[in-house]
Amino acid sequence: MGKCSCRRPAPYQYPDNLPVYCCPDLPSNSHLVALHCVRANPTKTKQAESLRVSRMILRFGQQTGNHRRVLICLDKGSELSEEIRQQISHHCGDGAEILELQRGRIKGRNDAGDCTLAYLGGMATFTGLDDCALHAALMLGRSFPDQPYVYGRNGAPNWPGGRMLVPAMRTYYALRSLDEIYQAVWRTAVRNDQPVEAIVVMPDEHWLATLYRTVMPRLHLESAFKERKGHETITVAGQPQEFTWDFEEDPHMAGLRIIEMQPGDEIPKQQVAQEFGYTGDRAWERNKAKIMGILEPFFEEVPDNNRRLRRRGVPGSVQGDEPLVGA
Repeated sequence: MGKCSCRRPAPYQYPDNLPVYCCPDLPSNSHLVALHCVRANPTKTKQAESLRVSRMILRFGQQTGNHRRVLICLDKGSELSEEIRQQISHHCGDGAEILELQRGRIKGRNDAGDCTLAYLGGMATFTGLDDCALHAALMLGRSFPDQPYVYGRNGAPNWPGGRMLVPAMRTYYALRSLDEIYQAVWRTAVRNDQPVEAIVVMPDEHWLATLYRTVMPRLHLESAFKERKGHETITVAGQPQEFTWDFEEDPHMAGLRIIEMQPGDEIPKQQVAQEFGYTGDRAWERNKAKIMGILEPFFEEVPDNNRRLRRRGVPGSVQGDEPLVGA
């Protein structure tokens, strides 16, 4: 298996030495994936937020009306099936065929091979504390007490600041979540060398960068949104009207589109900062550490011009135990 070190594909600091595995026979057709990202914590408690923003993607997606076969991925025993089916039918038309797969049955199923839209907005990729603890014990080769390592003395999850106490639990959480996204998208038209759109939920831009670094090095980022309630007064036909919204573009995720530049292309550092939503004359200097924490595997300094970055080569398929990026 190939592996690389990654920084933060979860709502907490991602260990630098955490291996993210991908198949040795990784296909080179990830350029067929047009990804729509929703920033939200991929848990059941946050699914209402995920669904609200995902609906906006369906409503405004350029290709939505052209999808005639759609895959929706749900949790086991989910009650969201009918609600999501109605949304898909509303935006794709009543004639759209909908295939539903639940967590635990996505791997090994090949009947989604001609779906051109994969909707993951209703699936919580978070695995659960008990499952994480079990697999952490297997990874460590030893057991550890549930209290206080998994649960506090009061029985509530001991997850201060959204950070699991046992590093091996964080490892399993991140690996499992990434794998479910990859498996669900690849079960669709990609495996038949056809284009596919996918709507996925991710906690932050580090997670998206990890997909670029591992199993989807050539994906196209179509859109990235997050929830934000707001309102403003606009004038229509001379009359003031109140306009409200509950989503907006996520600049920190959308900025990752620059990864799709061709190897060898250059870009001014100040423009890089602007792509990520940072403004001001010193936007690059003030935010360099944050930006390069994500982009360092993809870009390098231009030796004879310290105001520009150059796109590195795009990694190919992994063979044997060779790492995509040095661990």
